[in-house]
Amino acid sequence: MMADDRANIPAPGTARRVIPPSRRGRIWVLEGARLGDNSQAHALAERLSPNYRSLKLSYNRLYALPNAVLGATRLTLNTAESDDLSPPWPDLVISTGRRSVPAARWIKAQSAGKTRVVQIGRPRAPLDWFDIVLTTPQYGLPGADNVVELTLPFVRNSGSPEDHAGWALRFADLPRPWIGVLTGGQGHSYRFDDAAAHKLATAASRVAHNVGGSLLVSASPRTGRANSKTIERSLVVPAHVHHWTGREDNPHQAILALADRFIVTCDSVSMMAEACATGQPVELFKLDAAGWKPKWQARSGILQSLARQGWLSPPRDIAAVHRRLIETGQAAWLGEPPLHQNSAGPVAQEHRAAVRRIRAWLDAPR
Repeated sequence: MMADDRANIPAPGTARRVIPPSRRGRIWVLEGARLGDNSQAHALAERLSPNYRSLKLSYNRLYALPNAVLGATRLTLNTAESDDLSPPWPDLVISTGRRSVPAARWIKAQSAGKTRVVQIGRPRAPLDWFDIVLTTPQYGLPGADNVVELTLPFVRNSGSPEDHAGWALRFADLPRPWIGVLTGGQGHSYRFDDAAAHKLATAASRVAHNVGGSLLVSASPRTGRANSKTIERSLVVPAHVHHWTGREDNPHQAILALADRFIVTCDSVSMMAEACATGQPVELFKLDAAGWKPKWQARSGILQSLARQGWLSPPRDIAAVHRRLIETGQAAWLGEPPLHQNSAGPVAQEHRAAVRRIRAWLDAPR
């Protein structure tokens, strides 16, 4: 998700919450502004312990300074709108995104180094600051002993069809197969405008018409009301369209659990991961590039060194994720020969291996 997916930032003036420690939990998740990032952190924590603690953090303008300069500090936090960070310190902190890095490092310092830090994504900081960096291909991070590149990020379990019986009843009049359409939006890498929304609706309608099915459309915060309305107006097959507002009941998880196949816009790695994790066939909808992208010379020793030290970050290349998904049989481009079966097994194996490595830390004597 991009920077404007900020639906869970505390409102100005909200009192700071002091969260009592869990009796058994030794894991903290540091939440930030981006829903997709937070979801990845929660998905990992849920695989490690049912009793982890989630702490919401809000940031002041100091967060814009380079992490290599900031180091371990709470000075980037808007403490009035952030959850309290106080002992007993956790055994493990799961953080995501560059903003959380100083706070995660500060917690580790307060614990006299006993707290381990798992950083998700692209930290924009020296990589040796972290016990593990769980990253994905679009970030292009250099290899290191503590860098684990996953094909797709962790995603939360959407539940079984029985868990979403209410939504199944609401969709019952729509002909099957049900095709989930997951839409991202405008960002730095891809253009999502009225024309793209119309093109997506036309292509998805054609797929549903050809198989005699219907569409279950889930718009994200980045889709925008105008674009999701364009999608709805342009559909010519039976459909249920959810327009994001952040308030009403959201069928997104139900669509993941109930749909028979998926169409996902190619800009959202989180949504691609959610769809692929279902094991159902996934097709990617191509969006036009948003502009010129600099080339990252992966073999350059100088650039690799600067990236390891946190002074340089490779440009985000979501096409690297597309290539991996196509090569491993987890997705196909919409309009090309479709998948009949999603080979989700390799990603699940990667995730299990990462969880085993982290769990070994938690279970080790201290």
